[in-house]
Amino acid sequence: MVCRDVVTWNAMMGGYFMNGMLDKRLKVFEEMHVNDVIFWNLVVEGLMKCGKLDLAEEYFKRMSYRDVVS
Repeated sequence: MVCRDVVTWNAMMGGYFMNGMLDKRLKVFEEMHVNDVIFWNLVVEGLMKCGKLDLAEEYFKRMSYRDVVS
């Protein structure tokens, strides 16, 4: 993908989530290198909806205060 911006990352993550491809969604999130609370919320919410509460908590703990206020 030539243009990797917030819209394309969000579309990819949403598509993977809607198709039950949680592992690919997490891989995309790790590749983003974007510290934005919106993306953190998408990941934590997706994990919770899939019943992966331990993993959701792990990602939640990785989110820093800087991510929330930026």
